[in-house]
Amino acid sequence: MVLVRRHVSGACRPVCPEETTGSARSPGRNVDWHASIVDRWKAAGVRMEDEATDRPEQTLAGLSIVVTGGLINYNRDEAKAGLLERGAKAAASVSSKTAFVVVGDNPGSKYDKAISLKVPILDEDGFRILLEQGPDAARAVAKVGPEGLPLVDQAPPGEQSEPVGEPATPIALDEPAE
Repeated sequence: MVLVRRHVSGACRPVCPEETTGSARSPGRNVDWHASIVDRWKAAGVRMEDEATDRPEQTLAGLSIVVTGGLINYNRDEAKAGLLERGAKAAASVSSKTAFVVVGDNPGSKYDKAISLKVPILDEDGFRILLEQGPDAARAVAKVGPEGLPLVDQAPPGEQSEPVGEPATPIALDEPAE
């Protein structure tokens, strides 16, 4: 008697006696032919698993960043790719939820809107810092507001900013002679 196995496609094929031991999910089943197929796929160049990539850390995940104006060292596609591969959203317009606006030459209305909304503004050097060191380092060099003050000097509304530099040393005044 010849044993046959019906394939899902409906085709039948002869079954070797070794294949009849156990069920299809049984670990005791002979699966040497699987290894042979996998070896042939590998020899043909088929990747068997995802290779590790040199993808940067997702330091900008969840941040919305707008790039406007012409940058010297990045074209628009390179700037966008740099943001996306680090997890940021490369937004087309500025809003109060925008984390940073990167400005180059002739930035236009997006720059004006960033100033009015007091969104942190980065120049090209700041953009490089953002990509290489992350948002905390970029905040240290960002400017904000119509005065273009450094972001680190900006105090939340109702609070005074901390003085920068060494505290003043009190000076003893001579008492007037009587």
